[in-house]
Amino acid sequence: VASYTAKFDEATWTFFTHIGMDGAYFRDRLGGMGAVEQHITYSRELHPGDCVRVSTEVAEVRERVITYRHEMTEITRGEVAAVCTITAVHIDTATRRASPFPEEVFRRASAMLKDGSSGR
Repeated sequence: VASYTAKFDEATWTFFTHIGMDGAYFRDRLGGMGAVEQHITYSRELHPGDCVRVSTEVAEVRERVITYRHEMTEITRGEVAAVCTITAVHIDTATRRASPFPEEVFRRASAMLKDGSSGR
């Protein structure tokens, strides 16, 4: 279970970077993220030596909240091993309160929406 969770955590940091929230963003802009809900569904067991790919899609993005879904696939057989859905809130780390995503981050996340709609 810890290995699956670690892979999903790595995928989250890659996803955040892709939408414009890299390490510099978190250090310099006083922006942060807080997970408020997380669900993992395990579909098949992985074994040592199995290679996986984690793909990410955005399910919903609102002014301060984003829900995204990671799908872990064992690449040799193409079988889904686990799915992780996370809802997170954008936080101003100085005030420790929810704050709106910067426009560019919101735009990039919206471009990844599964159905093409956003809530801003």
